[in-house]
Amino acid sequence: MTVYLWLSIWILIVWAATRCGRLYAVSGADTYRFRTNIFLAVAFFSAFLLMGARGESVGTDTSVYLTYLPGIAQLKWKTFFSGGWDRQFCTSEKGFMVFEKILSYFTIDGQWLLILCAAIYIWCMYRFVRHFNSRLLTAVVSFLCVGSYMPAMNVMRQCVAVGFCCTAWTCLQEKQYKKALLWILLACTFHRSSAIFFATIILKKIPANRTMLLLAAAAAATFAAWGSRVIYWVIRFIPVYAARYGRGRWEISTANGIKILWLIIALIIIELTFTTDWKKRENHIVFEILLCSMAYLVINITGQSFDGFDRLAIFFQPFLILLFEAGGRCFEKKTSRLYYMGVTASMLLLFLRVSSTAQYQYTPFW
Repeated sequence: MTVYLWLSIWILIVWAATRCGRLYAVSGADTYRFRTNIFLAVAFFSAFLLMGARGESVGTDTSVYLTYLPGIAQLKWKTFFSGGWDRQFCTSEKGFMVFEKILSYFTIDGQWLLILCAAIYIWCMYRFVRHFNSRLLTAVVSFLCVGSYMPAMNVMRQCVAVGFCCTAWTCLQEKQYKKALLWILLACTFHRSSAIFFATIILKKIPANRTMLLLAAAAAATFAAWGSRVIYWVIRFIPVYAARYGRGRWEISTANGIKILWLIIALIIIELTFTTDWKKRENHIVFEILLCSMAYLVINITGQSFDGFDRLAIFFQPFLILLFEAGGRCFEKKTSRLYYMGVTASMLLLFLRVSSTAQYQYTPFW
């Protein structure tokens, strides 16, 4: 946990040194944006260094990925379309394999694969936070704790796909629908589970109002209660997954705080549902954030009984960063400040607790 503690302390030092993310006491929107980017850039670059320099023992799947490059280097381009690449190295996602193949021309050292995947993921998440968040310290700490950073230490292909999906969502908010579609399709070539993110395109078309949120909450609660039984019925026809039922992967549950986090998320969703003015069109983004946060909760609850199902939640974890910021806008200034301080402190403590679990015990590659 020591290295994660030092990362947290370093981020707080940078926050203080840049005067809460504002390095210069000058006015102007452009200058302010530049100043806030300094803190974000340093914080995310530090997170990248930690992720890229991790050894094979950090994350249960990391050691497997380190062995891929030498094997990928032996594959021939001429067999790409004839099936020679199918089911090779535990994956059939061709985008990731092409990425590895190109990298193999420069090196077969698997550590470079970790570094490049970390760079792509962190860059996408940096742009996501920079675009949507103004409470920068809260956003950075939320990213480290619940914004998919820790799972990305393990599921490398999926974390790159998450980064692409976050870029797609940014395009959606800017009404660049074709770009968003292309980013999601690219994500699917790295991890097929990215297909779940197509649902966010549909959310743009749903009218934002309290009734729709209450209906969504009812559907979410129903699936959370009965979803495991539905999955059990489905996997009877897919024997390869049958053994996973009843074996939820909950290393993170040893942090003794994840269920409290779920409760906090649910309370913020309820708060925003009843306090947001849904007549304002600009609040549709809040509507989408709430629905994605509900999806995160439902998937995680169902994942208790099905090993691997909870990994789908990683695509909705970045929305928790936005949820925590939106939750403070309902209060008056002084109360809002206390709220953000509380969220930041809680996220820091949970981050340190989660990082102390066995799969995240940090050792550098050297």
